[in-house]
Amino acid sequence: MAHQAPGQATLDSKTLQFGPVFEDGKGAFMLMNCEVKQLLEERKSKGEKSNADGDSHLPEKLEQTLEYVTRFSQFGTQEAAESVRELLQGHPLHPFEQAQLGNLCPEDPEEAKSIIPSLAAEGKIDDADLRDVLHEMQAHRNIKH
Repeated sequence: MAHQAPGQATLDSKTLQFGPVFEDGKGAFMLMNCEVKQLLEERKSKGEKSNADGDSHLPEKLEQTLEYVTRFSQFGTQEAAESVRELLQGHPLHPFEQAQLGNLCPEDPEEAKSIIPSLAAEGKIDDADLRDVLHEMQAHRNIKH
């Protein structure tokens, strides 16, 4: 569904319009939950190391975000997350589609296209390739060391 605030660009995930902050080279990047989890854990760890009593100093909202992304992360290790990111980047997918596939882990192309409508665009990715991507992603899900 498109959203446009007065004086702003149209934002629409179906057509992959996210505004200037997400345009190539602007510095913003769409992350999977598992990647956000890794970043927040690193920040928390750095706070513990710099604090003599070992307490973390993540602000409350970041702690809540860490709890959320921990609960909903599909990939349990940094290696799994990196493998999935590399897999997704090897296909003609927008960063939004990559992040959504990594977060939602649909089981088949039909489900993927129903929850990420931009995947249904003609010529985007055929069902056989998408099925292979989804199958390989499933192999990396919640692998723990």
